[in-house]
Amino acid sequence: MHNPHDDVAVTRRLDALTGQGRLVLRPSPGGTALDIARNALEACGKSPGDISSRLAGDAAWMTAAAWVRAGRIDHLLVDRAHRLTTSHTVKVIELATRTGADLWLIWSGPKALDKIARQLEAAGRHPAHLPLNAFYRHMPFPDPARTAPRQPDEDAGQPVTAWPRLPMTDFPLFLAVCRRHLPGEIFDALALVFHQQARHTRTWLRSNARGSLTGYLRDVRLGTAPTGEDALIRLRAIQSALFLAGGHLSWQPALLGPDPAARLLTRLDHRTASTLRTVTDTTAAAATALALYFSSAPIGFDMIRYRDIAPDGSTFHLPLLKDPTDPLPGLWTGTSTHDHYTPSSNSAGLRTRYPIQMPAPVWPVLAAHLAYRQAQGAGPDDPYFIHPHQPGRISPERSLRECVVRTSHRLHLSPGWLHRSHCRHGDQLAQHPDGWLTDRALGRGHIPTQEQPWSATW
Repeated sequence: MHNPHDDVAVTRRLDALTGQGRLVLRPSPGGTALDIARNALEACGKSPGDISSRLAGDAAWMTAAAWVRAGRIDHLLVDRAHRLTTSHTVKVIELATRTGADLWLIWSGPKALDKIARQLEAAGRHPAHLPLNAFYRHMPFPDPARTAPRQPDEDAGQPVTAWPRLPMTDFPLFLAVCRRHLPGEIFDALALVFHQQARHTRTWLRSNARGSLTGYLRDVRLGTAPTGEDALIRLRAIQSALFLAGGHLSWQPALLGPDPAARLLTRLDHRTASTLRTVTDTTAAAATALALYFSSAPIGFDMIRYRDIAPDGSTFHLPLLKDPTDPLPGLWTGTSTHDHYTPSSNSAGLRTRYPIQMPAPVWPVLAAHLAYRQAQGAGPDDPYFIHPHQPGRISPERSLRECVVRTSHRLHLSPGWLHRSHCRHGDQLAQHPDGWLTDRALGRGHIPTQEQPWSATW
């Protein structure tokens, strides 16, 4: 797009176009190719202080391309592209080619456009010279922002807008105490949600293809609740259904601080995920996202393969093992027996019968590391995480621990399962089979293999 007079209206238009599948790249004047890669990372929302000086050369451009692809960028707009040198222009063209985005070069200088047109044609592009008015027609101002209506919980029927403070009474008396203290209309809505959740739990108990209780609570019921109060209602309903079926699920809210109901939710809320998306290193961001979701140290993450993550990062599925007692061949080639095999129990907490629907705010994080591994030449059977210095030879588990610890501290999170040996409660980095339940002060007793016949009419 030719902007011969360097019209300031173009700058305002570019500011308004940021987002919604468009990325505006503003190269630093007189910068190097590495500076332009860092400019691209800053345009993707990465914190300038987090863009490490060690991120150099091809790694910087690969990381920038990974985040651009994960952000589903359709249009890459380069402001004042006439200031770029020939080599820098080639790098920008390669970035657009890697990500499949349309490249818009905002040309404001007197330089002839024939040379840049030949470069675009050599890269397989089909250049078109557009005047300013045509650019405005192709890139109109976005519609004014409007607040989207609140989406009610799909399982809650017609819930109230916001629940009041609910009692912490245990499940046998939960409904009775709520009836005593809540207004009639609010209690009717609460009872509707309660019985729906209990019915879902009974259906899950009758299912022959059901997974573990931890996966059911984490992926379907509690972890997906919109608020802490919704999670509390769901928990009490699940406890009641399990109790009537001959099972037991305990909860100790006194161990969780002043707002125990909020601790039942996933740690990957919108605020945490937004901060996580400012992390430049795709390995650190993806490992931390999975660790926070499963509430465990990154033990067993070395068994995750490229194919276990959906291309858009929406789902995660590490299949169950046929024989969970056999050691698994490692995805790396070490020199000792310990390096060749890993205990299958290390990844037991990550394996499920069904694909896990990950929280939407972290989809770009998982997709970005997937794109980065693809740029490294990874195939479907290759590991999702690799060692930074000896890939394919050493397990990345130890390096992932350090990444998760550093990134969690940046998020101002200090979960117990990341504490080291100097913690007065001992080393918490060991994997616990019920780590997600333990982190929420939940304890399971006997879980029935099938629902009792007499409880089906409850």
